[in-house]
Amino acid sequence: MRDVELDRIRAVAERYRSALESTPFGDRDGSLTDFPERCCHHASFLLLCHFGQLGIEGFAIYQGTSPEDESQKHQWLQKGDLVVDITADQFLRHGLPSVVVTHDSAWHRARRGRRLPYDETSVLETGTWYDDRGIVERIIAHLPPENTT
Repeated sequence: MRDVELDRIRAVAERYRSALESTPFGDRDGSLTDFPERCCHHASFLLLCHFGQLGIEGFAIYQGTSPEDESQKHQWLQKGDLVVDITADQFLRHGLPSVVVTHDSAWHRARRGRRLPYDETSVLETGTWYDDRGIVERIIAHLPPENTT
């Protein structure tokens, strides 16, 4: 993957993370009210939708389990060995940054991630509770301006 494409993916992921942090969520908005904790599924799904809208293709949602505790699951986006995770910092004891965009993440690899049946095409074609509650529009309204420098 070219550095320019990787830089774009990182910038989009960081802006989306920032928007999620500043969007007010109500009690009917699921675990998004606790962002970034316990909302890796929602955040990954929403970021995948956003990637699809921007023409960033080839990503899918992956789910892995903690090697220490099989009941602890985590989800992120992945394309080949490129990992994009905007909720990894909920695992503070591992010292992960708030946005992970990297090739071959040892932390994610240790979770033996498997691809779930979601990609940018399937999520864009599916009406979701996010749309029903106007969540996508609220997040988009909180996107910081693009850095054009």
